[in-house]
Amino acid sequence: MRAQLESLVTPLSLIIGLVIITVAIVLYTQPLPTSTQIIQGIEGGETKYYLLLFYAPGGLSERQVNITKRVLAQEEFKEIELHLVEKGSDLWRDLAKRYNVHDCPTLILFKGAAILWRHEGLISEEHLRTNLLNSLGVSE
Repeated sequence: MRAQLESLVTPLSLIIGLVIITVAIVLYTQPLPTSTQIIQGIEGGETKYYLLLFYAPGGLSERQVNITKRVLAQEEFKEIELHLVEKGSDLWRDLAKRYNVHDCPTLILFKGAAILWRHEGLISEEHLRTNLLNSLGVSE
């Protein structure tokens, strides 16, 4: 009985490993939206909420990414679609120029094509939450 179980463990381990690798590859190779797709979403007459976060990897900008993700994970912000815009990327070049972004981190919240709120520099979790709620017209 033990020998039968041991003979199943190795193939099962290989299958699980292959599944994990396949899922990781699929997730990693998902295309990021282009600036054109984001702009079309923002200016295309949709009434969705978009939050653009312009950041530079590492340091305070990376901290802002983590803060923003934590805040947006809360139920009251499920309508907001987050787009991370990394400094030096094609997305940065296109969108930073269009929205006059010079510093990072910079956050810009849109509803459709209208800018509802903008913030340059690091913002605390509490202040980000309050500003987003105010911009959505939700009272705490």
